Amino acid sequence: MLVEDGKIKAVGKRGDVAAPVGTPELTAAVVTPGLIDAHTAIGLSGGANVPAVQDQDEATDPNQADLRVLDGFNPNEPLLEFLRSQGVTVIHAVPGPANVLAGQTGIFHTHGPTADQMALRFPAGLLINLGEQSKTTYPNKLPTTRMGSASLVRTAFTQASNYAARKAAAKGIDKQPPPNSKLDALVLALDKKIPVIFAAHRADDLQTGLRLAKEFSLKARLDMATEGYLMAGALQEAGVPVVVHPPIAADQQHGDAP
Repeated sequence: MLVEDGKIKAVGKRGDVAAPVGTPELTAAVVTPGLIDAHTAIGLSGGANVPAVQDQDEATDPNQADLRVLDGFNPNEPLLEFLRSQGVTVIHAVPGPANVLAGQTGIFHTHGPTADQMALRFPAGLLINLGEQSKTTYPNKLPTTRMGSASLVRTAFTQASNYAARKAAAKGIDKQPPPNSKLDALVLALDKKIPVIFAAHRADDLQTGLRLAKEFSLKARLDMATEGYLMAGALQEAGVPVVVHPPIAADQQHGDAP
């Protein structure tokens, strides 16, 4: 296997693959391409379970569309070294599940001196959390129900659409609406420059994500999708990518999590 510039260039028998003179030679029983983790908070959430390294959730506002994982990514997080030791070379780093509009995601190498140098694509998407956790983060404040979560998303995208229309219609710098980082991030999604990633477990929450994506003509993706198998027809009709996460289900007899 010949690797150049971090990519597999050729695979074959020793005599069939010509390597440049001086190419370092390594031997291993098994060789695989680098693995990719498509949805993780590693880089934002540290292995030491202390507040100083838990930066995946900004629990101050359910709309955090302006947050950027690039600004919280720690290139020296020990969990990245653990991932590398397991063969994971690329991750899609996302904010946590506390907020409905959680922020802008990024794709990173698991090795490198700085977050900017490790970044392969930023922003890579806008994460929206639907379901249980994001509706319980702020007691007595929208959202506290699934209806409230959908309303929050719908209102945010409507405001962003109006904001974009005002900017397009404005003649002259002095007529432009004031900059708004939350709305600017949402406009990226409305313009299909980044996908909107709806993260949810239940089938009805996934359906809500599809409904919102259709309303605003979003480039959508579904993550988690634990009950996606219950709506295979709807997923096929929508034609959206689905990232299914491995389930963690407790064994009722022994209480073990396989």
